[in-house]
Amino acid sequence: MNTQIIRKNDTKKLDALFAAATKITVETQYMDSYTDGYDYVSRTSNIDEVKEFMTNNYYSLRVTLVTDENGNHDSLVIRTSGWSKHEFTLSFLPQPPARIETATVQDEPIKPRMTFEMVQAYLKAGFISPLNHGAKYETATEDLDKSIVAIKVIFSESAAFNAAMRDGDSYINKFATLDQYNRLTWLTLAEQKRWQLENGEYGGYDKTQLELTTARGQTVRFRHDISVREPSLTASWSEWVDYCRKEEKRA
Repeated sequence: MNTQIIRKNDTKKLDALFAAATKITVETQYMDSYTDGYDYVSRTSNIDEVKEFMTNNYYSLRVTLVTDENGNHDSLVIRTSGWSKHEFTLSFLPQPPARIETATVQDEPIKPRMTFEMVQAYLKAGFISPLNHGAKYETATEDLDKSIVAIKVIFSESAAFNAAMRDGDSYINKFATLDQYNRLTWLTLAEQKRWQLENGEYGGYDKTQLELTTARGQTVRFRHDISVREPSLTASWSEWVDYCRKEEKRA
C-alpha cells in the first residue's frame, strides 16, 4: 500500500472522494486519567459528521489517501495531530472513484448541457451555479505560521524524551516527527498524572526546548512546558502565534 497527503483545502478532490466512499468508521481513543489507560471506541459514521469534524479541527487536520499498487483508492484517513486519537476512515470499492470532468467556460452565451447527476456533483465540489458560470465558493487557507513541518528537540526535562532520544550527557539535538513528539508527550503526561495521584497536588511541568520549522519556512526557538494544563504542542504554538500577532498590532 502507498500513502499520499491530501491538501485539506482541496474541496473538489475531497468531495469526489466523499461521494465514492462505501463505508465510514470513526475511532476515538482518549486517556483515562484514573487508570492511565486508553478508552477506545469504534463505530460507523457519516459524511455530515466527517465534515463537521474537519470544520471544528481544521488547523490540526491530517488527511491521508491510501492506494494499492495499481493506484486504486483503498481508504481515506482523516485525523487530528493531537496526542489523543480521533480518526475517520473512509473505505472505497476496489476501483477508484469516477473523476468529475470540468467544462471550460466559454465567452459564448451557450450554457453547457448537464444531467441532473452532473449538476449535483458540481455543487458538491463547491461550484456555486454550474449551469451559469464556473465560480466556486471560497475555501479557508492553511495558516502557514501555525502549521509545523519539522520539530527538533534541543533538550527536555522529561524522562520519557531523554530515555528515547538522548545519547550520553549532551543535549538531545534530534529531529522528531509530530507523531513521535505526541507519543513522548503522552508518556510524560502519564507520569505527571501518576505523580499527582500519589501526592494529591499539581506536579508542575517538564520544560522542553525546541526548534520549530513552519510551513512558511521560518525556523524559531520555542519552549513547550509539557503539563496537563498545556498538553498539546500544536495548540500551544497556535496560541503563541496568536499572542505575537496581537502584540504586533498593538505596537
